[in-house]
Amino acid sequence: MKKGIIVSAILVLLLAAWAPSGSRAKVVYQAQDSLILLGKVKTLGKFCNLPSGELMIRVGESFLGTPYVGGTLDRDKDREQLVINLSELDCTTYVENCLAITETLKSKTPGFSEYLKQLERIRYRGGVLGGYASRLHYFCEWIYDNAQKGYLKDVTKEAGGIRDSIRLYYMSTHPKEYAQIDLHPELGPEIAAFEKALNARTWYYIPKERFRESEANIHNGDIGAITTRIKGMDVSHVGLMIRKNGRIHFMHASSVNKKVEIMDIPLFDYLARRKDATGIMLARVN
Repeated sequence: MKKGIIVSAILVLLLAAWAPSGSRAKVVYQAQDSLILLGKVKTLGKFCNLPSGELMIRVGESFLGTPYVGGTLDRDKDREQLVINLSELDCTTYVENCLAITETLKSKTPGFSEYLKQLERIRYRGGVLGGYASRLHYFCEWIYDNAQKGYLKDVTKEAGGIRDSIRLYYMSTHPKEYAQIDLHPELGPEIAAFEKALNARTWYYIPKERFRESEANIHNGDIGAITTRIKGMDVSHVGLMIRKNGRIHFMHASSVNKKVEIMDIPLFDYLARRKDATGIMLARVN
């Protein structure tokens, strides 16, 4: 490791109590997280001028083999913190970290502090951590909010999508499944208010039966969210679209195989096998 990287690593360790602008929350991370980030900045920096989708693919591939671990953001049940964990990922933290690192690489100051700012903006409503309810728990809102912030565009409709009939209420009606809401019942009405606002919006999805004909409209590095039949929910899984041998595959953090991987079958075939899946929402990084 070069001297500059070592010095940078020492500097970021001194930032352990630093909080991004607009937030008083403590940033939670391990030394290895800063080293992983700095390593990716070093190895992927040469790709910073690629189109954003292609850069997303490069970043996503750099995580291949990373262990799948769920619930890494929810270890402190009493307060919301900006949790960094680059050595263990679930499907959502995989996608949001790919986007945060992509934006960091595109910035004028690629480094750990820039990454922290980008991650907070991406993870929370309006870009500011304001408690558990401010986290973008429903992925349809994650797409909408990050489109409003200029990170991406919802391209579901233009790629062949039709209007979705989803109604969101799962979190507010299943508090026992969310430790923070269970311990802090006052969060329930707050979550329910956000659900009500989201239900007033119009959403689109590409039905899985139509996905094959929509593949030509999908770009490398697009973010895909698998819509679900689970009542009260919007999506059940997320990942990155990657084209292999002319077909769209899914690069994702797999809860089945317990690691970040590229599906060995086309996404269309995977969707056909999943009875709980109804289709795809699609977002394109700007």
